[in-house]
Amino acid sequence: MSTIRVHDFIAGMRKCDDAVRSAHVYCFVGGSNPTVFLSRLFLRRASFNAITLDVSQLEPGHVRAQLSTLFLGQQQTFLMPSLNDLGSAPRKELLGWLKTYAGPNKVAFFLPEESVREASRDWLVVRLPEKKDLALLKTVADFFDMTIGEKQLDLIADALKSHSVLTMDGIMLLLGHIQMVGEDLSAFLEQPLFDIVLPDTPFFELGDALFARDATRFFGKWYYLAPWHPPQFWLAMWSDQIFRAHFYVVLRQQGKFAEAKSISWRLPFSFIQRGWKTFSPATLKRAHRALCDLDHDLKNGSSELGLDLFLVRFLASRPAA
Repeated sequence: MSTIRVHDFIAGMRKCDDAVRSAHVYCFVGGSNPTVFLSRLFLRRASFNAITLDVSQLEPGHVRAQLSTLFLGQQQTFLMPSLNDLGSAPRKELLGWLKTYAGPNKVAFFLPEESVREASRDWLVVRLPEKKDLALLKTVADFFDMTIGEKQLDLIADALKSHSVLTMDGIMLLLGHIQMVGEDLSAFLEQPLFDIVLPDTPFFELGDALFARDATRFFGKWYYLAPWHPPQFWLAMWSDQIFRAHFYVVLRQQGKFAEAKSISWRLPFSFIQRGWKTFSPATLKRAHRALCDLDHDLKNGSSELGLDLFLVRFLASRPAA
């Protein structure tokens, strides 16, 4: 398995490096799916001759047939953003088939960090950073011909000084806004960055504060972020987080580390490392049940304040002994 950083991948693309260009399978690995970055990279560059392939809507045989056929004698790159939406069995089957894929086309997709063991040694695996990396932001800007000077970079660095996480899609969205505001960048960056950075970044930090039971940090972020989405969205998101957290705790307590890792996608790193020990499965099960009840009540005309009350109670819950 050939593994490179996204920095080196971008440099290789810029220089038309054979090691990058000759790969038939591009597997991007990280903590969050960089759909905006991958779409911009593959679909807007004529050299890739790329199209999107929705594997969740196609029969496995149809997928293999498309990947194995040249259209009008030309090589194409198939971007598969829905790969991780497949069920466990069809996803495993497709990845198994791709392990020996050698063309005639190219394939690009994302795998979460815990699934990197499924990668083939013949793929080009591109690792995506989750930590803030302003040098990478500048590299990406240059690659996509987005002008960003040193003064602008300094302003961005200052505005992002309280952020430890900046995903690839966060970079893309931030750069897009920077291009639009032009000379008004300084005034623009005085707004809360939750308004402009891709949701994955503040969502990750919001979840981290919730599971850490840090009410001050949580509500400081919740104040800015909550109005951007309806209560139904938040109910679905917190239900997913607490559902995963419940089974992560259960599996860790049973010593099933591999199974626990497989369900930990999108859970905060601090929770995975230490925080899970402060929660009992029963507490998380009750919290998930409460969210289901809230969803029912909201659909039947109940007040939206029920979600705020739930969050207050969750943050005030006692750590497990």
